[in-house]
Amino acid sequence: MAKLIPGKLRIEGVELYETGQIEIIKEQDHRIYARVAEEEIRYSLDDDLIFCACDFFKKRGYCVHLAALEYYLKNDQLGQEILLNLETNQEEKETVETQVTFGGEFLKSIQLPRQSNIYQLSAQGQVEAGTNRIIWTLRIGLSQQDKFYVIRDIPLFLKIIEFAKPYMIGKYYESSLRLEQFDKASQDVLNFLLGLIEEKLDYNIFFPNQGRHLYFPKTFFEQGASLLMGLDAFQFDHQLSSYHHLLFQDFDGQASLFSFRIEEKSNYFEMEIFEQAGLNFFYRGQVLFYKGNFFLMTKKQASLLDALRKVPLDNGGRKILQFDTHDRDLLASTLSQFKCLGKVEAPDSLQIQSFRPSFYMDREEDGSIRLDMQFQYETCLVTNRNELENLPFASDIQLEKQIFQLALSAGFEADFRSWRQSLKAEAVHAFFQEVLPAFAALGELKISESLQDLYRVQKPQVHISSKGSLLEIQFDFQDIDQEEINRAMKALVAKQDYYISSSDQVYYFDEQTKRIRQDLEELGIDEIESATFQARKSLAYTLSHLFKDQDQVTFTEEFRHLAHHLTHPEDFPMKSLDIRAQLRDYQRKGIQWLQMLDHYGFGGILADDMGLGKTLQAIAFLSSQLQENSRVLILAPSGLIYNWADEFKKFAPNLDVAVVHGLKPYRETILAEKHQVYVTSYATFRQDSEIYRNLSFDFSISR
Repeated sequence: MAKLIPGKLRIEGVELYETGQIEIIKEQDHRIYARVAEEEIRYSLDDDLIFCACDFFKKRGYCVHLAALEYYLKNDQLGQEILLNLETNQEEKETVETQVTFGGEFLKSIQLPRQSNIYQLSAQGQVEAGTNRIIWTLRIGLSQQDKFYVIRDIPLFLKIIEFAKPYMIGKYYESSLRLEQFDKASQDVLNFLLGLIEEKLDYNIFFPNQGRHLYFPKTFFEQGASLLMGLDAFQFDHQLSSYHHLLFQDFDGQASLFSFRIEEKSNYFEMEIFEQAGLNFFYRGQVLFYKGNFFLMTKKQASLLDALRKVPLDNGGRKILQFDTHDRDLLASTLSQFKCLGKVEAPDSLQIQSFRPSFYMDREEDGSIRLDMQFQYETCLVTNRNELENLPFASDIQLEKQIFQLALSAGFEADFRSWRQSLKAEAVHAFFQEVLPAFAALGELKISESLQDLYRVQKPQVHISSKGSLLEIQFDFQDIDQEEINRAMKALVAKQDYYISSSDQVYYFDEQTKRIRQDLEELGIDEIESATFQARKSLAYTLSHLFKDQDQVTFTEEFRHLAHHLTHPEDFPMKSLDIRAQLRDYQRKGIQWLQMLDHYGFGGILADDMGLGKTLQAIAFLSSQLQENSRVLILAPSGLIYNWADEFKKFAPNLDVAVVHGLKPYRETILAEKHQVYVTSYATFRQDSEIYRNLSFDFSISR
């Protein structure tokens, strides 16, 4: 039910159900008729059809009887079956109503308008003289009649349609011309044109010649022309032909509008360009028209076609281009572009034969680097420029350009043998990591041992250990002395990719080492002591997890235990306790955790809720750790210091405990004595701070 029924009435309704005061009379017409506590009630999934005969329902629209029936329908087994049946019938009813509604709408859609006059548009296209653009004339006329009248101001006509204004059609006066009075195809055209007006686009673009004609910019051309073709009366005039239907298609070389024939002369190549007669170009050559077909060009096709159209005719009326034989490879590489426009006939000498390049680099005695390259073709091997320029076939000039450009960018010359100056230390890494891979990507690359010696990679083993209160991360460099290790470590700290040895040899760190250095820096580990990185022990788990899958990093056994116990304190071997109490499991875990922390030099905080035995856990922990000469300081609020003493006496009477409280002379005496455990308050501790400066303790506990 749409309205919420108050909870009190719901409860009373449940009582009516439980006392058996609900009787289902019948189910009919998607309704349930029932009697609840002697009141007649009608129920439906439609809230408007729900009714109860009681006075309360008439005032509020809901009542206890309705609440009882709803509870019955939702909770009683038979009631649930009745409700499910009602819902199923309702869904079937809604489905039928939907189908019937659709059928009714369909009948309405095919009914002819009641008005006696049904208008339609006609469109006639032509090529405008002087501009070579396609413009359209629109006319209006009555259906079933052949006479149409030119719309002399298209923007004004659209405004008349939009606001249902009067309009004179020939000798007939239409007092209120509306969109609905046109046939479907005409309405589609008018809606499209009205949309252009709504977008507030420049009228002069779409409606030239003072609005007398319609013009579609290229973006709208195909859509607009297709809508016009949907009119019963459509015509496009081009030269001496008229077309009543047009086709739009993407242009490709199979359209047979262009062809190219290339002939090899004694010292040049000649290409003749052929074009179909009657071909027209629109939209700056981006749209072609030929015999009722509009061809849509890509930008690349249109650009090439524009260049070809600028080629002048020779005295014989032919379009001829001539190319020097030195441009043979370049001409061959462009044939694929011409094939995008049409068929290409070319001699075998313009068939491109690719090659596999090979490169060899060596380091000369003066430190310069020599590059030798070769081009291996299917039928021959080229090792110099002269051989390349006299090939009996076309070479892959694009690959040639790529190779020679790479040589130039690497400091060499664009030739089959060339040199570059020696590499500075800071340039070696980029040369081996960027330049050489670029050559290898193009072909086979070999380098001499003397050149390889310039790039020596250090991949140190990294050892992580636990030493005292810190972690030590040591980089173990192989086959270099301690002085070189110091140089390497300083370079690592300085975030350098290499270091230079005392003998001027350049060593580069491998990528994994640099990643390890970056990881350490992000953890705040960026200082070294005696050629070793040091870190706080609390980072043990983080480091073990970060480097767990890296074969370059090893951990000492003690470090492994530390990292494991920090996350699995339950695995730490627990020391025996000297305590007179029955500990709960969670208390034993807390004591075990404290023992683990103490073993690895950490402090800890017991954060159990009040009353769960934190004091007992602390005393039990101390009982397992203290020796006869151990000293412990416990700080607590004044009201709890004697409670601590009582707890020690109760649970660990073997420990020597003293309370530091009272007058100052007494406190000084107590502190001068050799007790194991000292308990004092925060206020007293501050008063005796000078004394405590000279004392040392093994453990400190604050409450």
